[in-house]
Amino acid sequence: MEIYRKIFIDKAHREKHLTKIQNKYMKPDVVNQAREAFFMFDVDGTGELEMDEFKKVLESVGVTFDVQSWEGVVKELSEACDDGNRDNKVTFDEFLHFFRKFLSNDGDKSKLKKKCNRKLSKRETEEAHARFESLDKDGSGTLDKAELRPLLDSLNVSLGEEQFAHLVENIIAKGDGQAEGEKDGVLDFKEFLYFYKRCLRSADAQQKWEEKIAVRYQNEEMNYACGLD
Repeated sequence: MEIYRKIFIDKAHREKHLTKIQNKYMKPDVVNQAREAFFMFDVDGTGELEMDEFKKVLESVGVTFDVQSWEGVVKELSEACDDGNRDNKVTFDEFLHFFRKFLSNDGDKSKLKKKCNRKLSKRETEEAHARFESLDKDGSGTLDKAELRPLLDSLNVSLGEEQFAHLVENIIAKGDGQAEGEKDGVLDFKEFLYFYKRCLRSADAQQKWEEKIAVRYQNEEMNYACGLD
C-alpha cells in the first residue's frame, strides 16, 4: 500500500510542477524533457538531486568538467536558481531554471559545453609544457609512473606509499588514450594536458584537487579501520 501511495504522490508532484512551469516558462515538450532528465537521475526518489546526481545529468548530454568549470556551474546554479536554502541540493524548480537557460536546445548546450571546456591559454600551455619537460627525465616525450612521482611528492598532501602508487596509476589511467592518444601506460604531452587542465592549471585548481585527494584517502582509511573494506 505504501508503494502505491508513493507512486501516486510522486506522479501528482510531477504533474503539479509540469503545469506550473509550462505555463510560466517553457513549452510543454521542453518541460517534459527536463522532467525526464531530472527523475532519471533522481535515483533515490527524494525529489531533489544531490550535486553528484546533477553532474551526471550534465555529463549525459556531453558536458565535461575540470575542477574550476564544475565550481563555476555550481556557482551559476546557486546564484540564479537557488531556492534560498543553500542546501547543496537541486530541486525540480531549480533544475528547470538551469535547464531552460543551458539545456533546452542544442545552441544552449553548445554554449554550456564551451563554457565548461575552456581551453588553456598560451601562457598556461607553455607552463604545462615546462612542467612536462621537467618531469620527462629521459627525454622520451612521455611520462611513466616513476617520472610522475616527483609531481605527487610536491603536493600538499600526506599519503602512504600504497596511496601514492594508487594515485599515480589513477592519473595515468584517466589521461592515457585521451586526445586521440594511444593507450600505452604512459602520458604523452597531450594526455598530460588533459590531467593538467583539470588539476594543475592554477593554484586554486591544484588546492581543490589536493583537498579531494585528502578526503578520498582519509575516507578509505576510516572505512578500513571500521572494517568496511
